[in-house]
Amino acid sequence: MSKLKKRADGLYQISVQKKRKYFYGHTQQEAKQKMMAWQEKREAGRSFAEVADEWQRKHWEEISAGTQVCYAPALKRALEDFAGVSIRDVAPLDIKKAVDAMASQGYAHHSVGIYLSLLRQVFDYAILVQDVTVNPAEAVRLPKGLVSNTRECPEEEELEIIRQNADLHKFGLFPYMLLYTGLRRGELLALQWKDVDFGNRTISVTKSVGFLETGNQPVIKSTKTKAGEREVVLLERLAEKLFPIQGNPEDYIFGGAKPLSKSVFRRRWRGYCLDVGLWRWKDAPRAKGRKKKVVQVKEPTITPHQLRHAFATMCFEAGVSPKDAQQLLGHSKIDVTLDTYTHIRAKRREDVAAKLNKAE
Repeated sequence: MSKLKKRADGLYQISVQKKRKYFYGHTQQEAKQKMMAWQEKREAGRSFAEVADEWQRKHWEEISAGTQVCYAPALKRALEDFAGVSIRDVAPLDIKKAVDAMASQGYAHHSVGIYLSLLRQVFDYAILVQDVTVNPAEAVRLPKGLVSNTRECPEEEELEIIRQNADLHKFGLFPYMLLYTGLRRGELLALQWKDVDFGNRTISVTKSVGFLETGNQPVIKSTKTKAGEREVVLLERLAEKLFPIQGNPEDYIFGGAKPLSKSVFRRRWRGYCLDVGLWRWKDAPRAKGRKKKVVQVKEPTITPHQLRHAFATMCFEAGVSPKDAQQLLGHSKIDVTLDTYTHIRAKRREDVAAKLNKAE
């Protein structure tokens, strides 16, 4: 219930709620208009942007550095899609339209999935703070037929280049270790000499390196999942490379006193690929004002994750069971390993068919 009175300074004052909220105006009409505008906004609820911003401020630090990097563009897009919209007014159909728009623009399954996951988390938070009562994102499913940017295993010629340059190139050991351990990039960057047991021929994986969205320095964190904490086999061919150069137990194998920074790693990976011939030409936009809008640049043809896929392929071809491969790769669910094995099996069938079709 509101209460109107005239103050000694001549201003009219209206108060509402038990916890007094005051509105002032030089006339009764001005004070009432301010009160009505506030009430309309209160009835409409907070905007999506306000709630999403509050969710980010309270939960961003709880999210791993790698996940932050994935969520940042999704959050930016969501803020654009629902700009100026009350969070109460966002319906499942609105979210479906946003998701379908991404699909029509050629976004991959992974990117659309992250976008939808972020919306579900924001609305879960909105329920918690009583801005909404239901999560409209829960009713939305990913469109069928989304492009899957599955990174193919490098060609055998590319793998042979990696094997040959393990000693010849100053950064050649990094891709070589990825190939023969199946570690994730962050897990290998976090590996210290004390984690390598030459006697028992094992490597202990207990941590990982991540990089914040806007930061350059490495952040030591736990592995991606609990299953990521594991022991992998130190293969003989890898032990032969590592044993002669082993350093201080506390030193990182790549980086020394501390792991490589993001910029240093990227520079070394790119330099390695360009030096050994693992690159291709790619069209890239030029800065505004230049005569040519597009220029060709050199781009690496392999990624660290592709070498993890190559290790999984070796496990498959060696007859390693999916359950054992799951432990070696640090997959949290056996389904992930089975999907990987299914993809490898399908690729092998395609390769065999291509060879048979070429045979006379």
